[in-house]
Amino acid sequence: MKIEINLLPASEKAGDRRKDVLYRILLFSAIAGILAAWIMSFLYIYEIQTMKQRFEQSLQPVQSEIQAHNIKMKKRKEIVQLLQYKGESYWPAMLVCLADTKPADITVKKIAAERDNLQIEISSRQQSALQEWKEKLQKSSWVSKAYIRKWQKKGRENTAELHIVLHHEDKPVSQKDE
Repeated sequence: MKIEINLLPASEKAGDRRKDVLYRILLFSAIAGILAAWIMSFLYIYEIQTMKQRFEQSLQPVQSEIQAHNIKMKKRKEIVQLLQYKGESYWPAMLVCLADTKPADITVKKIAAERDNLQIEISSRQQSALQEWKEKLQKSSWVSKAYIRKWQKKGRENTAELHIVLHHEDKPVSQKDE
């Protein structure tokens, strides 16, 4: 015959039960935390993939167009620089330069070109506008010299001829060109 005797008080048995419950709660909390972290990482990866697909569908074509445009503009710039170096005029860029620098109150009546010289008949009510345009053109990379001739005042209007010398005459010539 076997007799079992419990030497532990009943309060310790209740404490062991509390510890077991606490360990189970901690275990389930850890499992829930790991599961939540896994779900959050899955949602984060899904969001990144969604953004990537949206970029490829809508933004990538625009970026490709911008890059193609930049390549075209770079090639055009190189052509213009080559023409400037060779001493040839690139009229579209030259006309844009004239339009960009021209003050609003100047009226262009006539443009005549001969080799590297450009003659522009202009009129304006403000004499300072004529001088301002000449100074802006002299700062341009297309112009080596700009000066005003035949300055006349007719009533309230000033007329003049703006003469522009394109490209620099004293530009060094490379060994290839000689």
